Amino acid sequence: MKFIKSILIVVAVMFAFTAVTYAQSDSKKGKSPEEFATKKATKMKEKLSLTDEQYKQVYDIFYANSTKMLELRNSTDKEGRKEAMRQNRESVKNQLAGVLTSSQLEQWNKMKSEKKGKYKDGKKNKKNKNKLQK
Repeated sequence: MKFIKSILIVVAVMFAFTAVTYAQSDSKKGKSPEEFATKKATKMKEKLSLTDEQYKQVYDIFYANSTKMLELRNSTDKEGRKEAMRQNRESVKNQLAGVLTSSQLEQWNKMKSEKKGKYKDGKKNKKNKNKLQK
């Protein structure tokens, strides 16, 4: 009986460490600006049918954004950080509006609002969860 309990405890501990390790490996903080920009620009290219020229411009915008955000996260000025990050996000939105066509911009805004609607107070919205199950 003690042997079975010992095995169960070992398995539970191994499972806990595996879950923690997996959760940490998928964090956004570990991505370099290049990885972040490539991922975002590629996703936009697929979803919005960007041209090669648009892709390059979008990549440059996201690379500059992620580099700036990384600097802001590492800054010691906590008071100005939040406002600077908000201004940086607005700048990215304005720059993308200059690169995308009106239909692409409309589709991008729709994608953002759908993503935003999935989560409410950090938790998945039950309404969207039910849609996925159907």
